Amino acid sequence: LKLMFSKYLKTLTYKDNKISNCVINFFKNFNLNLKNEVELEAIIPVGATPICSDLSEYNGFWIKNLDKVYLFLPNDLESINVLMYQIEDVMLSIGSSLYKINIIKTFGITDKDLLILIKDKLTNNDFQITTYANNLDITLTIRYMASLEESYIREFISNIYSKLNKYIYADEDVSMFKVVYDLLKLTKKTLCVAESSSYGLITNEFLKSNSDAGKYFANSIFFVNDKSINNILQINPSIIAQYGLVSVESTYEISVEMLEKYKSDYIICTCGDTKFSNNNFDSIKCFIAVGDTEGIHVYKNNFAGNREDILQNIAKSAMFYLIKKIKQKDFLNQNIV
Repeated sequence: LKLMFSKYLKTLTYKDNKISNCVINFFKNFNLNLKNEVELEAIIPVGATPICSDLSEYNGFWIKNLDKVYLFLPNDLESINVLMYQIEDVMLSIGSSLYKINIIKTFGITDKDLLILIKDKLTNNDFQITTYANNLDITLTIRYMASLEESYIREFISNIYSKLNKYIYADEDVSMFKVVYDLLKLTKKTLCVAESSSYGLITNEFLKSNSDAGKYFANSIFFVNDKSINNILQINPSIIAQYGLVSVESTYEISVEMLEKYKSDYIICTCGDTKFSNNNFDSIKCFIAVGDTEGIHVYKNNFAGNREDILQNIAKSAMFYLIKKIKQKDFLNQNIV
């Protein structure tokens, strides 16, 4: 079969010493008489890479010919089991050499709306685009042949970036919390967090993002009502009395006091409903403040879904706003991010 396959490829054959030694050692290891046909096992096409083992009498190889890759395996289940780890390594090697992958992480847009934005790119057969959505956190994968022209690839991907720019937070498969950690480490800045509606999730997820994340974390507090927040911070009582705790004004005041008290570079404050119903579906209003001593912006959000989804979306929204805040300074040449 190997000789027939070589003729099909219109290539010469040669005796591969690695395969020959593997087959000979197999017979020695199992105290078997060496077969006359053993020499034929070592004959493979020129340019092929052997797949063999001392534990198998039979072997295989792989070879690239023009734009195709051929994998030749023995017609023996036991031998395939012995060679499985090598076969898996070969498949990974072939895949990485033939194809390349670009990953884009977005937040704040549904899977359906994202695909609508790039619908003109989905019909290009040179690129395979897939998405995986975790609520509003989407991983977009672009797969393509490595042999494509570099300028062609760059133009295609750049066009996708331009369409999705305001939703993109990373160009690798990484969590939003890890992105914030990396940015804080790079810029040598610290973060403090005040949480009500996010129930401490931001603090927990950020500290889990890296073993030394605590170096860039000034402090965090958790509050459920005006009494609990006044036990921690000196908030002007007239602000809460006039506007209520869940308001733009109160969220802003809490953020200012946090920055002052804990001397951090950045602040995140989530101020919203802290009670969930017993139903599977909830809808809550939440104000998310993100900023620094130069300015704090308060975003009004309405989140719907089950409790877990709402908490995740609040925490990730806060991280997304902070990522944009930190990277914004890069555009002003204040930081290199």
